[in-house]
Amino acid sequence: MADGGPIVLGSALDRERWLQLRRSGIGASEIASALGESPWLSATELYAIKIGASEGDPSLDEAEHVYWGNQLEASIIDGYKQRTGRPVRRAAVLLRSAEHPWALCTLDGETGDVGSEPAWPLEIKNIGMHKAHEWEEGPPRHYFLQLQQQLLVTGAEKATAAALIGGQRLVWCDVERDEVEIRHIKHAGRIFWEQCVEAGVCPKPDGSDSASRALAALYRERPHPESFAQLGGDMLDLDEELCGLKQAKTAIKKREAEIENLLKAAIGTAENGVLPSGTRYSWKQQTRAAHAVDEATFRVLRRHASKSEKR
Repeated sequence: MADGGPIVLGSALDRERWLQLRRSGIGASEIASALGESPWLSATELYAIKIGASEGDPSLDEAEHVYWGNQLEASIIDGYKQRTGRPVRRAAVLLRSAEHPWALCTLDGETGDVGSEPAWPLEIKNIGMHKAHEWEEGPPRHYFLQLQQQLLVTGAEKATAAALIGGQRLVWCDVERDEVEIRHIKHAGRIFWEQCVEAGVCPKPDGSDSASRALAALYRERPHPESFAQLGGDMLDLDEELCGLKQAKTAIKKREAEIENLLKAAIGTAENGVLPSGTRYSWKQQTRAAHAVDEATFRVLRRHASKSEKR
């Protein structure tokens, strides 16, 4: 059963105001992070952003794919409209669920059946060619969750994702409302918002760069530089595991270097070495800053997989 109509919070065209309002809840593009299913934004960093301790990854503001995604959005919408014959209405407002106030979404547009008025969310994506395989059976998981939150907020029965892949191929698909996923979003989203953001409790970090970046932002201040935190006994196992991993890493790097040296010695003055499996190793010249150092010092091996490995 669909939720009631959404509350309009404000225009997304005023970016500063939009960012401020967005901190009052979890956006549809953020829900995968709150659920621990985002490939780039951890729950820890999302928490840091929501409490105002972090602005997120600063490199994203200058990223080429972000810039071109914004530039091409109108063109992708026009292409979708022409290809499908469906109606399209641009949408640039931040919406809040009336029933679940933490749930927000900003729609790129709305679309509907041919000959009718726009009736459901339209999400626009600009995707690199290296991500094309992720769209073979519909939008990838984190985008699927984004669409389901849009359906949660708007109360619509389906949403459409249209993606320009590699700048040369437009794909689109309709995603039906999934009540099981929406119940999961309602439950996990409420817990993240109430028990983490509102309670000021940092969610358990993972091993991503996103989590590391968030922790650096959360704990950058050292008001008591000589103080000690009393760690619990449960940290003893982590300490032991960490020491073991560091020792194993050292041993692995040493063995890796030894194996590479054995291969280099076997190849000798040849340019390439080929194994019975078909795998090939070749010398690769690495350039460094102009220093008077023997060039051979910076020649490393590059591994070329065999055909059987590529299959």
